[in-house]
Amino acid sequence: MDTQFPDGQSLLIRTDFSNDALWQSALRSTGDGEEDEPYYLPFTVVDDHRFDGLTVNDLLQIVPGDQFYVFVADRRTMEDPEHPLLVVDTGSAAAGDAGGQTVRVTQPGIESIESNLSIANMDFVDFVDAADSDGVYRGPDKSVAPPQYQHLSVATLRAAVQRRQDLPLFSELLHDLDTDDHGETVLVSTRVDMEMYRWNAHNPPARSVWRSEGREDLLRAVDDLSVAAAATIRAEGRYQWSIVLDPETLEPIAADRQIRPETSG
Repeated sequence: MDTQFPDGQSLLIRTDFSNDALWQSALRSTGDGEEDEPYYLPFTVVDDHRFDGLTVNDLLQIVPGDQFYVFVADRRTMEDPEHPLLVVDTGSAAAGDAGGQTVRVTQPGIESIESNLSIANMDFVDFVDAADSDGVYRGPDKSVAPPQYQHLSVATLRAAVQRRQDLPLFSELLHDLDTDDHGETVLVSTRVDMEMYRWNAHNPPARSVWRSEGREDLLRAVDDLSVAAAATIRAEGRYQWSIVLDPETLEPIAADRQIRPETSG
């Protein structure tokens, strides 16, 4: 299948076109009732009849290499009163591991999955293990303080990066912020467990078409931190930035970039 996915941080792909009313209901169910939008802003919705009936295996073949997970609205999403989305781990398949691991998620857990996977703060299996017996993740344990998130304007991030041109790779980060459209805001996780973050940075998936720039500098910069903030920006098929920020001021501390070799320079 000749596919071109839109740019976006977290794809929500519709694969069931049997009932438009149920689709609209499913979209509304993914949003916070206090918000005006019917779904979370990080979602990039793919509503294209070419994807009607696609299976998990089909998606693993066509999802871009820089999308390590996708959300799917399939028949169960439409027909189940809870409208649980299917989340597919596509990154492990790209790494040559056992791909196609899935978990379902309802509204209380969507932001937790999206935010933590986008910055590699948690592994996909963590959400699989945290799901209820029916395979649906319904949000973090309410007895545990959940991660905190906030939106940071791209203009504010750009200004902070411009102030810190002494840091490794920040001139390249500023260039990418100026060159590509990353929207008006980025989602920041303000309480990242840096022990897990460092482990993930030391053990990246072995993606043959991607290489890291600046990872060692980033690890040195965050070596003594127990908690930090983090954000991710990407351009489809070209690069993904992981940015660590001071949790109090949201000033950037370090960054590394996953990039295709042919796009460097």
